[in-house]
Amino acid sequence: MVHDNFHCLEGRDHIAIGHAMGETFGDIIADYLDDARSDKGWSSTVAAAAGPLCATRRYFPALIEELEAYAAAADVPFRDLWALAIADDFDTTAPERCTTVITNQGRLIAHNEDWDADATEDVAILKTVRPGLTVLEIYYYGCPLGGVALSLSSNGYVQAINSVDHADTQSGVPRSILARAMSRVVDLETELDRLLAVPRASGFAHTLVDRDGGIVALECSATRHVVSRPSSPFVHTNHDLEPALAEVAGGSPSPSSEARYEMGRAHCDAEMTPGRLTMLMDDRSAGRKKSIYNANTIARGLVDLERQTVGFWLKREDGRGRIDYPIDFIF
Repeated sequence: MVHDNFHCLEGRDHIAIGHAMGETFGDIIADYLDDARSDKGWSSTVAAAAGPLCATRRYFPALIEELEAYAAAADVPFRDLWALAIADDFDTTAPERCTTVITNQGRLIAHNEDWDADATEDVAILKTVRPGLTVLEIYYYGCPLGGVALSLSSNGYVQAINSVDHADTQSGVPRSILARAMSRVVDLETELDRLLAVPRASGFAHTLVDRDGGIVALECSATRHVVSRPSSPFVHTNHDLEPALAEVAGGSPSPSSEARYEMGRAHCDAEMTPGRLTMLMDDRSAGRKKSIYNANTIARGLVDLERQTVGFWLKREDGRGRIDYPIDFIF
C-alpha cells in the first residue's frame, strides 16, 4: 500500500530524472508559477535569483542540468522555475520548520514537517530511482529539486532539515541547494569539507544519520557553521544548539521552537519503541502553536533502521494514517 500522493520516477541519469519530474509535476508547477507571477514582487525575485544561479552553476552544475530538464519537460521558463525553487531564501517571513527526534543509538528517527497550515496539498512522497542512486523523501512541489525535508538515500544516509534564522548574509549558493546536495552525499566524512567550503547565501540545520546510526549535526548560517557528532537521544527544532553561532542568530529562539525542543528532550529516552516515539511526535499538550504536533504539521516520517522501514503520514491523507515503505535500499 502506498499514498495516493506517492510518485516513483525512474531514469538513466539525473537529467532523465529531471525530465520525468517535469512531465509528472508540470501542471502543478505551472499553477505555482501562475500564482507567483501575480505577486507584484515576482520580477524582483527572478532578478535576485540570477546571482545564486551563477554560484550554483559553478559548484553544483548537475543540479542545474536536472532543473533545466525539468523546465523543458514541464514547458515552463527555466529562470522562473529556478526563482521558485529558491524563493524560500528570499522570504524573511517564512514559517519555521520542523521537529526532529533521534533515539535508539541513532536507529530510530522521527521528523515532523511543519509549514503553513494551508500548505497541506503542497507535499507528497517521492521516490526517484536511477543507476546507483535511490532516494525516498517527503517532497515539496514548490521545491522542485527536493532534499529540503526528510530524505533517505541508497548511499546510506538519512537527512532531516530544520530551519534556523540567522542575521548574516552573503552571496552564494541557496540553502535549499546545499540541502539537496547533502541529501545525496556518498561519503560524508570525505565530502563534508568540500561542501562546507561552498559559499552559502544562508543555511539550515542538517541532521544526517548513517546506516549504522552515526549522527552528524551540521548547523549553518551564511558565513559560519558548526559540525558536531552527538549521541542519541538527540532533538533539534528551529534554533541553533551550538553557542558558537549565537553571534549570527536572527533573534531569540521562538516560544514554539523552545517548547518543542524542551518537550522532546524531556520525553525522548535512550531506548524507545516506535509506538512510544510516535506518541511523542503526536504530542499536542502545548496547544496549536507550541506543540510538537501543531497546526502547521503537514507531514511526518518515522525511520526505523532496525526494521528497515520508514512510515510516512500526510495531513492531506490523514484518514489513511501512517503508511510504511521498505528502505532496504539503504543497506
